[in-house]
Formats: sequence, C-alpha cells, structure tokens
Amino acid sequence: MKTLSSSTHTHDEHHDVLKATHSARKSCSKSKSMEKVMTHEELEQRIIGLEAQVDMLMRMIMSPHRNDVDQYNQYPNKINQHFSSDPPDTFGNEQMLSSFSPKQVATVQMVVCGKSTAEMGELLSCAESTAKVHIRGYMRKSNTTTRHKAGSHYRRLIEGMTAEKHLELTEIEIDWAQDPNKYPTTTSMLKQKVR
Repeated sequence: MKTLSSSTHTHDEHHDVLKATHSARKSCSKSKSMEKVMTHEELEQRIIGLEAQVDMLMRMIMSPHRNDVDQYNQYPNKINQHFSSDPPDTFGNEQMLSSFSPKQVATVQMVVCGKSTAEMGELLSCAESTAKVHIRGYMRKSNTTTRHKAGSHYRRLIEGMTAEKHLELTEIEIDWAQDPNKYPTTTSMLKQKVR
C-alpha cells in the first residue's frame, strides 16, 4: 500500500479519495433520511453499489499510474463507466464467456428473461440468496454494477455466437432460460449442490 508523502501526485490521490469518501457518506446519510423502508432487494442493490464504491476507492489508492485515477475522476458518479465498453473481439468474447460458471451463465440468462430471484432459486433448487450469489459473481467478473447491466453485457457477449459454440464454452444451451424443461439434463446439472 502507498504511503502518503508530500508530493503533489500523492496529495492529489489523497484528495480524490477524501472526495469519494465524502460522496459515499453523503449518499449513505441520504438513504438514512428516506421515509420509505428499503426492501430486501433494494438493500441488496445498495450493498452492491457500496461495494463498487469501495472497489473504486481501492483502485484509486493502489493505482500505479495517475491516468487510472484521472479516468475515475472523469466519471465520479458512474464508477464502472471505465469498464462498460463493448466486450472485446469474438475470441475475447469466447474467452470471457468461458470464464463464467454454468450457474452464473444460467442466472444471467434468467435475468435477461426477466425472472425474479425467487423464480431463479426455484429453477435451480436453491435459496434466493444463493441465486443472488451467482448473479453477483457474474457481475463481479463482468465489471457490471446492476443486474440489468449484467444482462446487457451477456447479450453483447453472445451476439452472433452459434448455439453450439455457446454450449461448448458454458455447458448451458444458449436458450436454456427460455424453457428449462426443454433441456432436462442441463437443468438437472444446474440443480446439483456442488458445481
């Protein structure tokens, strides 16, 4: 970890971290003053957002290059704008898609189909919280901050991909979430506790 010194470079980084911390505290105090009680789903989303802010702060602190910090300052309220560019070329898309677990792919497919976490849990024979873990795993690997962005990322990732190639890379049919009963072997595999 860097230590603070008297150089302008380090002072600027320290100032940026303080500014981002103040912003996070301010948004937290706003949520405390809300009259409406947050639902479990809203609370989960809030936690994901705060985790992203912590991640951004850590990247700013640990950044070996000032340019990395400047990119975050360019989008202070859009933490992952830096990461949200289109997925790379076809080979890069295939490589990235193969990095996701079958359950992560299945849950993001269900997000794209508009299924709730309760429905996901039912289809995978797991708790809602476990389905959320798989979605967050996809979000973390794809550097997305919301389920919607994860779904968009997945759609861009498989754009133009053949069904055979998708199955080869993920062990999941490209249209599995649209009709899980059509693929009983895959559905059975996804319901297994250890994957």
